[in-house]
Amino acid sequence: MNTVKDVTVRILEGNGNLKGLADVLIEPGILIRACPIMKGKNGSFATMPKKLSREGRWSEVVVIENEELKTTILNAIISAYGQALVTA
Repeated sequence: MNTVKDVTVRILEGNGNLKGLADVLIEPGILIRACPIMKGKNGSFATMPKKLSREGRWSEVVVIENEELKTTILNAIISAYGQALVTA
């Protein structure tokens, strides 16, 4: 079973919507780097890393097809971000 083992958050300074980046370690040894943590209208949210194509479209670099696992990962990122803000 894939589980989130560790989340490392880097808080970014500035007035933009990008508030941080997270690296997520998932068992059994999968590391996802640079998951953006964004400020939205309804609070902070996380996404999978994305890249901009030559056509000007954003696409996910990492695609998690299991929605339960994806939700677990994104929730773990937001939880770690909240903890990082408290200790910063």
